[in-house]
Amino acid sequence: MDTPSTQNNDSQSSAQPQEPVDVFASVDALPERLTHLPGDGPAQVPPPAPQLQITKAASSPRRRRVGRGSRVRLIVLGISLALFLVVIIVFYVLPMFSGKTKTYNPVIINDSVPNPVNQIVPINDEPVINTNVNTSPSVVTDSDGDGLSDERETSLGTNRLSADSDADGLTDRQEVDVYQTNPLDEDSDDDSYLDGEEVRKFYNPNGPGKLLDIKSEINNLGQSAN
Repeated sequence: MDTPSTQNNDSQSSAQPQEPVDVFASVDALPERLTHLPGDGPAQVPPPAPQLQITKAASSPRRRRVGRGSRVRLIVLGISLALFLVVIIVFYVLPMFSGKTKTYNPVIINDSVPNPVNQIVPINDEPVINTNVNTSPSVVTDSDGDGLSDERETSLGTNRLSADSDADGLTDRQEVDVYQTNPLDEDSDDDSYLDGEEVRKFYNPNGPGKLLDIKSEINNLGQSAN
């Protein structure tokens, strides 16, 4: 049997109302960004992450370097093309206009070199006599300078060391070749006048008369010289 206290407690517990049980208590709460409903106003966009800004800032110098590299390649390519055109013009175009063609003569190298052979050369001990000796003509000697050679003066008997052997005022050659007087006699015609004095006064030193016919004297001089 129940005691009166127990019955009293049961009546009190049945008289109090019980709280309703939450069925969705075990479900996780929705994310904060999904709790926003469309009708509550404009949605707030979260700010961009700082890592994206760092990536963009780091990528801009790289793009610049890539642009500079392409420009350098274009410049080098242009210079190479210009040099190629210059070479073509110099070596191909200019010779066509000038009409001159260069001919290259190949150099042939002879590899077949004869081997030296030791040869015994006989030695000629006999003296070599030169038979082709240029004999110069004999030199005419005139010691006194009177026009007569020493050899001729020896044959005439005159003094080869004196131009005037008889000292009459005429040289030995003048007496022999011109006036045909005696070169050893100072007065050839024995008229008491020296041969040289008679010639200065236009007298004939070899006889009577005067020396008037100059042409005949010149002819006599030419004949005596021959």
